[in-house]
Amino acid sequence: MVACIIASFPLFAQAQQRTGKVTDESGNPIPGVSVTVKNVTGGTTSNNAGEFTISAPNGAIIQFSSAGYESKELLLAAQTTVSIVLSPKSGTLSDVVVVGYGSQKRTNLTGAVGTIDKKKIENRPVANAMAALQGVTPGLTITRSNGTPGSEGYAMQMRGATSLSPVSPLVLIDGAPGSLLAVNPNDIENISVLKDAAAASIYGARAAGGVILVTTKKGSSGKIAVSYAGKYAINKPTNVPGRLHSWQEAQMANESRINAGQAAGYTAEQIEWMKDPNVEYIVNPNNTADYLYFYDLDQTSLVLRDQSPQWDHNISMRGGGAKDNFFASLGYFKQQGVFKFGPDQADRINARFNYNLAISKIFAFETKLAFRQSNVLAPSVGNARIFSNLYTTRTLYPTFFPGTTDKYINDNSGNFAYALLKEAGASDTKENEGNAQFALKAKDLVKGLTLSAMYSPRLGTRTNGTAVRTIPRYNINGIGSYMNNPNSYTKTEYNIFSNNVQLTADYNWNLGDDHDFHVLGGYAFEDERINQTIGKAANLATNDFFTLNTGDPLQWQATEDIQTWALESYFTRFNYAFKGKYLFEANYRYDGSSKNAPVNRWNGFPSLSAGWRIGQESWFQSFAPIFDEFKIRGSWGKLGNSDAVNFGNYEYITQMAAGAAYPFNGVRNRSYSQARLASPDKVWEIITTSNIGADIALLNNRLNLSGDYFVKRNKDMLVLLQVSNSIGIQTGQYNLGDLKTKGWEFSIGWRDRIGKDFSYFINANISDNTNELISFGGQSAISPGINAYIQGKPLNTVYGYQADGYFQTADEVANHPKFSAAVGMGDIKYVDVNGDKKINAGLGRLSDHGDLVELGNSAPRYTYGFDLGFTYKGFDFSAMFQGVGQRKLFVDPTTLYPYTSSWIVPMDYNLDYWTPENKNARFPRMFIGGAQNTLRSSHWIMNGAYLRLKNIQVGYNLPAKLISKAKLTNARVYFAGQDLWEINNMWLKNAFDPETPDNASWQYPFFRTISFGLNLTF
Repeated sequence: MVACIIASFPLFAQAQQRTGKVTDESGNPIPGVSVTVKNVTGGTTSNNAGEFTISAPNGAIIQFSSAGYESKELLLAAQTTVSIVLSPKSGTLSDVVVVGYGSQKRTNLTGAVGTIDKKKIENRPVANAMAALQGVTPGLTITRSNGTPGSEGYAMQMRGATSLSPVSPLVLIDGAPGSLLAVNPNDIENISVLKDAAAASIYGARAAGGVILVTTKKGSSGKIAVSYAGKYAINKPTNVPGRLHSWQEAQMANESRINAGQAAGYTAEQIEWMKDPNVEYIVNPNNTADYLYFYDLDQTSLVLRDQSPQWDHNISMRGGGAKDNFFASLGYFKQQGVFKFGPDQADRINARFNYNLAISKIFAFETKLAFRQSNVLAPSVGNARIFSNLYTTRTLYPTFFPGTTDKYINDNSGNFAYALLKEAGASDTKENEGNAQFALKAKDLVKGLTLSAMYSPRLGTRTNGTAVRTIPRYNINGIGSYMNNPNSYTKTEYNIFSNNVQLTADYNWNLGDDHDFHVLGGYAFEDERINQTIGKAANLATNDFFTLNTGDPLQWQATEDIQTWALESYFTRFNYAFKGKYLFEANYRYDGSSKNAPVNRWNGFPSLSAGWRIGQESWFQSFAPIFDEFKIRGSWGKLGNSDAVNFGNYEYITQMAAGAAYPFNGVRNRSYSQARLASPDKVWEIITTSNIGADIALLNNRLNLSGDYFVKRNKDMLVLLQVSNSIGIQTGQYNLGDLKTKGWEFSIGWRDRIGKDFSYFINANISDNTNELISFGGQSAISPGINAYIQGKPLNTVYGYQADGYFQTADEVANHPKFSAAVGMGDIKYVDVNGDKKINAGLGRLSDHGDLVELGNSAPRYTYGFDLGFTYKGFDFSAMFQGVGQRKLFVDPTTLYPYTSSWIVPMDYNLDYWTPENKNARFPRMFIGGAQNTLRSSHWIMNGAYLRLKNIQVGYNLPAKLISKAKLTNARVYFAGQDLWEINNMWLKNAFDPETPDNASWQYPFFRTISFGLNLTF
């Protein structure tokens, strides 16, 4: 061996600088390609222009590798400049996948791990990375509740329900906790999704909801390359319902009152005035200080935009020398909301700097710095109040008091959407967040041994100022009343600081050609402190300058909340592979959390998994030569749920809460009380997960398939004890619940080439899961609507009355059981399920729920996605579809059905209501109050299944000869669309989206987005 080392000195003494460029088969540069000299440590990566510089002697072998491309080797002669063309991989089973505290070849994985390449999320006109992941990988369900800029209500769930409260996946950005809503999508290199216990148990108590690992882009050696990625988008609101003419509302209002046995509210003359544009108001004969209004004004067009602009600009730089490299980026995003005026927009700035330094052949230092600043402006009174005014109040009222353009009418029934937007003030939320990571690595201290130390602090602040302005309302004599009286100002300051320390030792060794071992050991510590202060002042001295100091001292309020927690962990992983065919992995993590009582703080989380690469067996290859890979795998493990929403930081000790002041001996005294009993015996929930799966590649890796079946069981779920109210206090939480979730997922992909210039792909995935609340302290109460928890049933089970059309004749009304005496022809007829001649919910229990029937479940089922695309010379096309195969959508009936309150008016879709001439109508007869028709029943449930064109892109890479004159190495122009089309079977399509949350009322609309973009590399 010594002789070999000595003999090698002359060879490396003749090393020369080699420069080159790596491109794909269309001639486009490939950044981030790993360039190394075979059997020599160290190396470099290509920059954004695909260029690299490396020192190597004649006769050396240069290796080129990059995710998504086939690796290539080049034997050097005397040339100093080289050009390399990499071909796309036909399959993905040979990729290197980021896993907990390291990486593995996909062929060696024994857990359920999904990967998402940056190409899946690049250039999409979305506000954040989470929006881009919807439908991309099976088992990961992403939902949104509305389209409000900066506050869309995105949520994630991995493989269905894990606990009673929502459990989101743990998100790690380059190994440290973070958020997909905060990271710039343009900074992401790849994403790994750890789904089962074998993949996620290395993160122990925080991994119950799965784990998402985000890796950001790195630098590359060589000259500095600058890239620009920009796009301009137009957002068009969807599901904006149509309003009726004021006289149509009046006619239906009269009908609703007459059907209820009341007098009509409008005379025939008044209805004619509404139709006459020359009669808009008259003096109220009963109150000469006010007018009676007879306008026909739909304020929707006055308040809502037909389209809203959106901007996204990103600049990045890559470069470095022989021993160091960097990646730096700056991004700016801005979205204008749907309102034509007033506070309704969001903007964000992201900055990142990643730096890598090879101190020596052994030691390396990494620094990652990230900063985010965001600002969200919204109406001070909330969007819900704006849309309630816009959609539910009468169109016979004007925007302004007659003869003015800046004064508002003095009528409580008026539509004040315009006034509230323009005059009521703003809610201004500013966020600043800084993250840093400092890592020191020592590689091959002993051959195969890598030591690593990482420290990651995080500092975040959020401030909100909500100024609610008083608005005068006018009558003939002047100011008649005020809205938002008194005015108020609320200021919130939220600060978060956290530390994360990780120490790991990673050791690989081989015994001959058949035995491969890998051992990982580590220690982690993290803590977090949150401090939130809220101050509120009311009846301020001025309506134009808002500060807490100018409020009425007797109405001043202040609260402060401090939350802290810490987690200490030890973890290890052992991998063994025999002949590359028989795979075994074991993980163990031991966590101690401050959230539990000292005697219950520590717990262990093990996992075991194994895999068999049957496709590598000689007998299988001779039997089925078309298979390039055929692997079966299975896993079992336990995960903790210390991050549950209902898992408080101090519940193991008695806590006192401040109450209202009370007088005693002529003095105001403070009061304190115990809010709930302590839970000293509480431990975190432990979820046991089992998984079996298979990964298959065939036909020269052009066809790839993967499937999994899983079962997870939470036998230690936290529940509140059901006890008598006589105890006088809320009980603590105990680990008495039991929830079981099972499901499956499947994905398939095909990638191929036709000739030299045309390549194409198509991928599809689908997943499903169901759950059962096996034990919940005997909870068996049932009520109409969505029932969150019923023992023996799935979470969020929907119960309601079974509708059987409408009462069509007086005989039906007389001879069929009725909900109330108000029932008549045209009202919904409910089935008397138990035959007791009554329509009711019985005792509201599983043993007696009267005529209530199980109507389904509100959870989405059969979530799926598929994408396809091709490239031809400089052109590229891709389209991505996403959908849900089954969901019961339950919109609040009092939103859909008018006149449940006298001020809730009908929309255009309500014209299809029951009359003797329209007996097969969608809506019951008009009836003021209408309680008999708004019972939770099958009549109001919609089919929430849908298929949506989530994204489409068409692009063109300008020829190199053309752009080189401008010193560009790459230039691409493209069109992209988001949420452009969908199909669904909802019976009401023009007012609600299939992603609408359950029990929703009027809310901020979703958008369809079209954008035009430009990518440049200098």
